[in-house]
This record gives sequence, structure tokens and C-alpha cells, in this order.
Amino acid sequence: MATAEMTAPKTEGFQMPAVYPGCQVMISRNPNMTKAAFGHCVEGALSSIVAYTVTRKQIGYWTACWHKDDPRLKDQDKLATFLGDTTHGIWELAEYEKQHRMLIERVNTLTQTMESLMQTPRQPLSGAKADMAAELRTLAKSLAETDRHVAALSAKMKDK
Repeated sequence: MATAEMTAPKTEGFQMPAVYPGCQVMISRNPNMTKAAFGHCVEGALSSIVAYTVTRKQIGYWTACWHKDDPRLKDQDKLATFLGDTTHGIWELAEYEKQHRMLIERVNTLTQTMESLMQTPRQPLSGAKADMAAELRTLAKSLAETDRHVAALSAKMKDK
């Protein structure tokens, strides 16, 4: 992957989102993310990922993908060289992955809040505490529903 990496982004402020094997992504050959295909990350590196996509027509294996907000995409020469290899692409997190991460973060925050509330002397839940408990239950249901949806999509992808 050394040639695909070229050089890590030097622009301050850009940090590639954390990815892990199995992370849901969208891959495109266009910086505008048009005609993006749904896929999964196979491996993450400092400034690119390896991924595969499955469409009705083909299975694609992408040896290096830069994130859509990567400053290197603004340099047309680097971009042309990078995309000259047909196994290179541009990626972003899939919408379900974004939603899943947001739900996990909210559940973790509410769990921490509930744990701190549980350490205070026992009192009947009322007002804001009751509202937080209700929101935690709702978020847990949403997370479970999202997980079921992701599992169904993954099963469909395996069948194709």
C-alpha cells in the first residue's frame, strides 16, 4: 500500500475517521461520491483503507481508498495519479454506520449518567431523571432495531 499512501495528509485539522474491519462504507471513484457502492472496510491504515464492495454486477476489491474529506483530493495531480489505479477509490462512512455510531455514543453517555445517578441516595425517579431513563430505554430499542437492520443487510449482501 506504500504507493497508494503517497504521503499522509499534512493539513492541520483533518483526521481520518476511525475504521475497523467490517465497518460499513460507501466507495466511489469520484470525489463527489456519485455512483458510490456500499461496502465493508477490510483494513484501516493511517491515511487510507482497504475495502470491498458488492453490487449487482460485480464484487470490487479496493486496495487503497482515501476519505472524501482528505486534503490530498484537492491536488488534481495527486488525485489523477491516485485514481489512475483502478483499485483505488474514495470512501465515506455509510449512513447506517454513522447512525450506529451516534446511537452508541448516546447510549454510552446515558449509561454514564444513569450510573452516576445510581450512586446518589435512592429516591423515586421523577422529572429529568425519569425522562433520561425513558430516553435510555428508547435509545436501547433504536440500537437493537439498527443492529437487526444491519444484520439483515449483511445477510442480503452475502446472498448476492
